[in-house]
Amino acid sequence: MAQYSKFFSQANFRTKRRALMLAVFLMLVVAELAVGTGLIQRQPYLLAVPLAPLFLLWQSARLELGLLVILICMMTIRFEFSTGTASKLPLSLVLTGLLLALWLTKMALNHKIRFLKSPLNLPASLFLGVVVLTLFWSRFLLDPQVIISDKFLNVQLGTIGVTACSIILTVLCYSLIRQTWIVKACYWICIVGSLWYLPNYLVESTQTTIPDVVLSVDEKQAITLQTLSRLVNSAGLFPMWMCALTLALLLFCRNHPRWQRILMMLALSGWLFRLIVVTIARVTGWLPTLVALLVVIFVYSRKWFVVLVLTSAVLVAINYQSVYETVVVVKQKEGTLDSETSRTNLLIQAFKVAQIHPLLGTGPAGYANYYMTYYRELALSTHNNYLDMLLQYGLVGLGLYLWLCITMIKELWKSKSLHPPNSFEKAFTIGAFGASIGMMAAMWLGDWVIPFAYNQTISGYNYTGYNWLFIGLALALAYTAKERALSENNAK
Repeated sequence: MAQYSKFFSQANFRTKRRALMLAVFLMLVVAELAVGTGLIQRQPYLLAVPLAPLFLLWQSARLELGLLVILICMMTIRFEFSTGTASKLPLSLVLTGLLLALWLTKMALNHKIRFLKSPLNLPASLFLGVVVLTLFWSRFLLDPQVIISDKFLNVQLGTIGVTACSIILTVLCYSLIRQTWIVKACYWICIVGSLWYLPNYLVESTQTTIPDVVLSVDEKQAITLQTLSRLVNSAGLFPMWMCALTLALLLFCRNHPRWQRILMMLALSGWLFRLIVVTIARVTGWLPTLVALLVVIFVYSRKWFVVLVLTSAVLVAINYQSVYETVVVVKQKEGTLDSETSRTNLLIQAFKVAQIHPLLGTGPAGYANYYMTYYRELALSTHNNYLDMLLQYGLVGLGLYLWLCITMIKELWKSKSLHPPNSFEKAFTIGAFGASIGMMAAMWLGDWVIPFAYNQTISGYNYTGYNWLFIGLALALAYTAKERALSENNAK
């Protein structure tokens, strides 16, 4: 069996009734929020949506299936809870918190509160501890000239919540999942979603004449026959993950039935066409994907890696002018490269504010207030996860966050040797390893991993959560392999 850390001994357990009271209290809090926002008065039946599925899974001892529910919510459900601010709580974020609460409650009722031993536990715990600490630290050392609004505490709590739930999602995956079919189901749900999204997106991008019939009640993002692609949430780094995982499965796992390989090839080709041809001006889309694919190819064959890099360099050199106009000129017109709002100016400004509180930063979402005080004319978010961490949580927080990310990458790299050759598990792990490195590149280009409260808002969890989910799925395969090997050794 796997090794666990015992946080409490059975002698200390007098928690059965307390755990039940806590579970009821949490459900009452959710109900109170729904009633307070007026949601229940308008649509009373919706209160059962976030509670019923997970409660049923809890009762049936199948909490790991809740992760499938969360993935489906990320991809397809647009329902959000009002917070009283511009940000809204996506259903997937609420379900992540509820799944955590049900998992902890179940362990308490079984008198077994224990967590799987993992190298991720220490950096994750320390980082989240620093995130909470900076909430108080930033208030204690607040610059007297900086003015904060009455609702800013809600923004900070939302930032802490979305940050904690992101990391917790990975922990839930490798702690709960012990069956490979769940990981396969997650992957194929995404493949089916991709094959729905891509043709509809191409129809939308080519402006094909289709009757403009509204199919949804969402006024901001109304779905029509011309925009059916919006039924699938493909934002953030979802394309990168699909490309890296699919390429790895095609290269390292050749025992899929032919029809499955054809679907995988169609999805991979569609995503590459969308990224490199249709939306090549969006560097944040294709560059992390290119990094992830090159890593997968490097693991597969050093020779093919060199051939592809040289071929790509020759093609770029031949089409240099076209590439320059498509990428650089477009970015210049947008103001990303040459203007007051260029990324260089945002970088310089970020370092100036970071020097005010270098160790523990300005607190969750805190640098927005400093920007509004000292740089009102250029009060823009950094569009950079590393700078976000530096400004919000200081050098200490950034260091712990990098430790966590590097530890995840190292675990994925070591995990690939636990699986037999030509297996789904090995291929999926290699794909996740490549995508995690691509994720590190993407964090410099935008807040695609942990959303910033005043840019993506906490609603961004609907697509930033993909990163933490897929990493958790790959680690779940590794810990399952470790448990199996340990059981076989004990049996001998």
